Parts: sequence; structure tokens; C-alpha cells
Amino acid sequence: MPPIKRLLLLGVAALVVALFTLTAAWACPFCNPSSGVNEVKAGIFNDTFGKRAAAVAAPFPVFAGIIAFIYYGPGGSTRKR
Repeated sequence: MPPIKRLLLLGVAALVVALFTLTAAWACPFCNPSSGVNEVKAGIFNDTFGKRAAAVAAPFPVFAGIIAFIYYGPGGSTRKR
């Protein structure tokens, strides 16, 4: 394919992608502050946010410890002796 045709094809593809992306951006509720996004943010980031975030994150260190114990075992090494 000649370079000019490849460049033209790339330009058309970029234009099509840009058009589809722009329509999605126009429909984005976070871009339009009159759609109630501020109320949603206020409901999420209120005074109980820290407690809820800690409750959501709490199982991950426990699971990581269990996986490390299973992987390394009580001896602490994966090397066979």
C-alpha cells in the first residue's frame, strides 16, 4: 500500500474514533454538573467514608497473609531440601 493511502486510511480511522469518543463524552454524567453528580459525591465522600474504605480494604492483608503462608509454608522457603 502506498504511504499516502496508508496515511489517508489512518486519518479516516482517527476521525471515526474521535466522533464515537466525542458522543460518549457528551453523554458522560460527570461532565455535566447539573445531573446530580455533586449529590452523589456528597453521599459517597461523607463522614463515614474512612470507615467504609477500611472495611472494604481489611480482607486484602488477611488474604495476602494466607496466600503467603500457603506458598512459603511454615518453614518460610519454597526451596526443596
